[in-house]
This record gives sequence, C-alpha cells and structure tokens, in this order.
Amino acid sequence: MNNVIDLDQQQEKINDIRATVRNVVENSNVTYAAVAREIGVSSGQLSQFINDGYRGDNNSLANKLTVWLDNRSRRTNEMPIAPDFIATRTVKQIWNALQYAQLAQCITVIYGNSGVGKTRALQQFAIERPNVWLITVSPSRSSLSECLYELA
Repeated sequence: MNNVIDLDQQQEKINDIRATVRNVVENSNVTYAAVAREIGVSSGQLSQFINDGYRGDNNSLANKLTVWLDNRSRRTNEMPIAPDFIATRTVKQIWNALQYAQLAQCITVIYGNSGVGKTRALQQFAIERPNVWLITVSPSRSSLSECLYELA
C-alpha cells in the first residue's frame, strides 16, 4: 500500500512539472525545442514527456526539468542590476580636475577621445556636488559667443 502512495505522489510531482513547463513555454518566448536543447534531450523525448507518452525514465527527465526550472527562476529573480555609473580611473582623473577647479574657483577644460566617459563623468559630478554648472558644447556652438550664450 505504501508503494502505491509513493507512486501516486511521484506521478503527481511529475504532472506538476509538466504543467509548470507548459506554463513557461506558453507564457514566454521559450520553445520546447529550446528547453530540450538546454536540458540535453531530444525534442521528441520532451514532447512525449509533456504529453504523458514517454516510455523511458520519467523521473530522470523530470529531475532535469526541475533543475532547468530552478535555474530559470534564479536567472530571472537573482540577476544583479547593472549600476548606473562606475567610477573608472578616467572618471577619477576628471573628478580631480573638477574638484581643483571648484576649490581654486577657476574654469577647467576636459578633453580626450570620444567614448571614454567625459560627458557621463561630468554629468555625475554635477549630480553629486552642489554649485556646479555643466555646459556641453557641440561643434555648432564652439565659438566664444555661443559658449557664453549657453552659460547665460
């Protein structure tokens, strides 16, 4: 009698796994073929398992799917959030120049290759410090009068 109960519980667990996998596939952009590839079985095996027609080791396949579901849950729930800003060495050099300009009450010029983070470093400095004005000048506004217009 105890073996029958164990088999019923096992079958119920397998049915729950089937339902969960069906739900994931129906409510996301994941396909059964992708699931099969990720757990290392053929798509035919997975299809037969999902439709309760698999004649192989259902427990082994159910265990693989349980691990896949757990990993999927971890990926979606535990992925770290990328920081908005990272203070790199270049950023620290720019901030040092800006701090000097602020303490000495003078103007500083920041220049360098494109894409190294000059504008983003300046924007972050302006956010974090009081009494900072930031003007980003484009080639169309590179004359002195245009810069002063932006400053005003």
